[in-house]
Amino acid sequence: MGKLLSTLKRGAYFPCPQHLTHVVADITRELVDADSSIDFDSKYVVDDERGTIGRGKFGMVLACCLRPDKGFPGRQLFALKVRSVGAALTIRHTAVKLVFDLCDGGDLYERVGNYSNREAKILLRNLTDGLAFIHSKGLMHRDLKPENILMVSRSSNTEIKIADFGLARGSAGFPLRLPRSRTICGSDFYLAPEIIRQEEYGREVDIWSLGVIAYVVLTGSLPFYNAQLHKLYRQILVKDINLDIIGENFQLLLTAGSRDFICRLLQLRPEDRPAAETALQHPWLSYTSPKSKSYRPPPTANGLLLTSAA
Repeated sequence: MGKLLSTLKRGAYFPCPQHLTHVVADITRELVDADSSIDFDSKYVVDDERGTIGRGKFGMVLACCLRPDKGFPGRQLFALKVRSVGAALTIRHTAVKLVFDLCDGGDLYERVGNYSNREAKILLRNLTDGLAFIHSKGLMHRDLKPENILMVSRSSNTEIKIADFGLARGSAGFPLRLPRSRTICGSDFYLAPEIIRQEEYGREVDIWSLGVIAYVVLTGSLPFYNAQLHKLYRQILVKDINLDIIGENFQLLLTAGSRDFICRLLQLRPEDRPAAETALQHPWLSYTSPKSKSYRPPPTANGLLLTSAA
């Protein structure tokens, strides 16, 4: 996150997308450094009732709200992310403060196994929409997984925010140059084949991760799983889908449309995967007929080994 913050000018924010919660995508209300902490204190106050709502290796998160004594309407809660070495001591002695939407519903990982096909479709459309926005700003997330997808509230299974841009990478030359990298990073179960092969890669790695997440949400299990890391990587490299857990229920859990959607995302060759904006137009997400002009059957050579339609 530090590298990305250094590329932003104070007050120069992107338009607020619906499914993102981070300064890079500008759900952030303020970006304040130690020399101008008065800007934060003049607008926000830490909520004493909620206090600290999370801690991490490099900082903590507290609940805060707009100052009622300054005439700000309502008492909407926000999340204050304090990031610095001295963060645990005082929020006024810090390098960066970020105020962004408070997501009070946990993360997607906690909800896996509770999705109907209809809810999964809405959730994945929201997720794909957020990813399309990230990519449109010349960024790749590089660590998409259920734990980094926050649920806005406990009452909704579909309202989400993409979080944790700690591994995100951009391109100074965007849009003429797309972000590229050779750094091996991410979470093992969601790694794209090209990362494992230690090849140069781009935004297509996020599309692969999206495909894995779609599989997890729809089936309640991982498509690639092995306790031994080298065997897990081998499964990913040859796209050996794990069917042991769901077994005979496989066809019941995935419809023809959802199988096709996953198949398009989990293509071994990065160039065969659709862009996030294109994935949004998939018939299963967009509710259009598979016979529409924008629909093309995916390549069969690298497709999932899914046979009969459900």
